[in-house]
Amino acid sequence: MHKTKSNKKNKKIKQQKLLSEEFELPISLEELAMYVIGEGEPNTEIVNVLHNEPEKVNEVVKNILIELEEIKNWKVSIISVKFNYYGSINITHGVAYFSVCLKGTRESLKKVSRSDWPFTKKDE
Repeated sequence: MHKTKSNKKNKKIKQQKLLSEEFELPISLEELAMYVIGEGEPNTEIVNVLHNEPEKVNEVVKNILIELEEIKNWKVSIISVKFNYYGSINITHGVAYFSVCLKGTRESLKKVSRSDWPFTKKDE
């Protein structure tokens, strides 16, 4: 049976179908503090900000990811960023973990998970 132009077009549309996937993104507290904490305040304040103003931190991380997406040309949309937890409150080795929901084609989402940023799919 021969494929018609219609079948080929439908196949292309299916390949371009947008998916949403959730990833976990770890960021060191020390690095996060550089973006969130004001000048003159101790980096250790990042733990208080994570507890008391998580939406502020979520917005900062989302903006970082938007800029990174433009640089890396991942061709995804950042739907949401949400602080989940941190492993330690020690600023030098503690890590904050975020849930990041991305939307894109299967190929673009794979590109993100293979990037040099440590994205891990939530279902893995």
